[in-house]
Amino acid sequence: KQWGVAWLMYAQDYDEVLGGALHYAYGRTPAYLWWYEVLQPYAKNDQMYYCPSEPSQKPGYGFNWRGVGYQIGRADRLTQGYMYTGLPLAKIVSPSELVMMADCYYYNNYDTGSGTITFSLGYIYQEANRYPDLCGRHNQGNNFNFCDGHAKWAPCSAAAGSQFKWSYTQ
Repeated sequence: KQWGVAWLMYAQDYDEVLGGALHYAYGRTPAYLWWYEVLQPYAKNDQMYYCPSEPSQKPGYGFNWRGVGYQIGRADRLTQGYMYTGLPLAKIVSPSELVMMADCYYYNNYDTGSGTITFSLGYIYQEANRYPDLCGRHNQGNNFNFCDGHAKWAPCSAAAGSQFKWSYTQ
């Protein structure tokens, strides 16, 4: 619920536009910020990054980048639509059904060259199979945040059904 409120506060500050999974911030290294880094001024609580059921994973939640937004501010893609410029709340057809965030396990891990393994979390939607990569760590279900700000628990099987939307056009 707190992440959903943080996103809506962010949107209020940015002309009713949601951000994406990554935000480009040129002139810094790396050249982007993850969604949870962008929301830090609104969350103001580092413990929110972690799901109490999986405290070693940061963040314990993923963002629906396919349906809400992907690489915001990426200069070479700004003419390609909301995935790169941010999604206006008014464009969302069913905000109470569109998943914005959920618990997830999806991550990339890679060796940085120094022997350090880095985990990049941030997405709950996999391009390859077009189904959300949900973890079901809460009694075979997940906690979901929706674009209207509400949150609820649902079984993972419900997420693949028609009651949940994964694109702002649905």
